[in-house]
Amino acid sequence: MTEKYSIADARHNFPALVREAENGKVVGLTRRGKLVAMLIGERLYEQLATSYQGFAESYRNFAVNVNLSNLDIEPDRLFSLSRKEPPERMTEIP
Repeated sequence: MTEKYSIADARHNFPALVREAENGKVVGLTRRGKLVAMLIGERLYEQLATSYQGFAESYRNFAVNVNLSNLDIEPDRLFSLSRKEPPERMTEIP
């Protein structure tokens, strides 16, 4: 669970909060009781900043590493439960 501190408290305890972040804890900063910022250590920041891949890049990596024809997947069968026929149009008023 994230420890939360008001900005006023954080001002007085900043060195200790930085040490917490360095040790892997996430420190939340609040203003008038509302969470407004997070203090994290450099290690966690690097993990978050470098591990994100956009959809296009993720799909390209997937397409390069997975040969779909070898998976024996039948798309109609796979998506049969999620595909629904559009409702019939009402041509007459009951």
